[in-house]
Amino acid sequence: MATHVIDDEIHHCIDVTSDGSDPVTLWLCARSAQLVRIVRRRGADVVTTRLDDWREVDGLLLPFLATTTRTDAAGVVDPRQSMRIALDRIVVDVEVRDEDFHVPPMTSVARVEDSQTTTIPFDLVNNHIYVDGEVDGHSVRFLVDTGGMNLLTPVAAARLGLVGEGRLSGSGTDERRMDVAIARARHVRVGSAVLDHPVFYVIDLAELPAAEGVDLDGSIGYEMFRRFGVDIDYAGRVLTLTEPAAFIAPVGATPIGFQFDRLTPIVDGMLDGLPMRIMIDTGSRVALTLTAPFVAAHDLVAKYDAAPEAVLGWGVGGAAHLRPARVGRLTVGDIAIDHLAGDLSTRITGSLANPDQSGNLGGGVLRRFTVSFD
Repeated sequence: MATHVIDDEIHHCIDVTSDGSDPVTLWLCARSAQLVRIVRRRGADVVTTRLDDWREVDGLLLPFLATTTRTDAAGVVDPRQSMRIALDRIVVDVEVRDEDFHVPPMTSVARVEDSQTTTIPFDLVNNHIYVDGEVDGHSVRFLVDTGGMNLLTPVAAARLGLVGEGRLSGSGTDERRMDVAIARARHVRVGSAVLDHPVFYVIDLAELPAAEGVDLDGSIGYEMFRRFGVDIDYAGRVLTLTEPAAFIAPVGATPIGFQFDRLTPIVDGMLDGLPMRIMIDTGSRVALTLTAPFVAAHDLVAKYDAAPEAVLGWGVGGAAHLRPARVGRLTVGDIAIDHLAGDLSTRITGSLANPDQSGNLGGGVLRRFTVSFD
């Protein structure tokens, strides 16, 4: 237990990790014994929640004000990511029904019409998957991105008659942060797979369409992948979505277990004997991108004699500044791939500064396989 002094008050700091959760640090005021601050890490950022305005409610002392701020690795606080919750009243011992917290049936929001499976042709450009779809009956062009969420550009949202609300902060591979709004549509359709009441992030993709040479309206990601079994046949250029009850893995497939890091699928792997946590990212066109904390921890710039930094890709937030290098053997499950062209990040902010991940496995490798997500 550590001790810190802020504003002449002594605080005892206790690190706590519950089963299946990330560690948090609890700050207890030595004078009042109240929990006044909760600090946790979110990727490369630090999220701090301050608890104030304590009042007694039915014999309990409870905070009526919570203020949350988020600080990146460079020490910058983005006000768009700050949140203030002020409560008017708190009622204790309210009856809570178990059914209020049941997960709704998948078919209530997602389904394949007239069948249990649908197959959609796609274009493969720069190792990116592009499909045609519909939002509220209007044609759209989507990037298929397991590393992202449902997303529309402001131009596409306006064309579709959707109004973005709010002003949040978003980031990607670059260090820049951009405005993010939220828009809700009636439905999104890909082939005959339909997702009702989808929520879209509205983000300006800036130079990405020009950099990739493809006009696109946005992307589909976690929301679709979470609700369907997915097959990506890179050789045949077809994407198949199947309702979960009918999904069967392809014959001869190599099963690889995965976890979700929030919304992205993560698998365990090895790179030249080093254990890795790897994000499976169809939205990345390169083969293997190593995160800055993983690169620094193992001195990989020197180990692989990495070339000078250059712009080697483009994504949400702008250019990806990376150092190219030839790596050795990557092993995922029972699959081994030798002599990959890898990219090393050394930036302290952006998505590639996440210490919880070692790297991204992108289309440069995935295109060598038929990839299924159950």
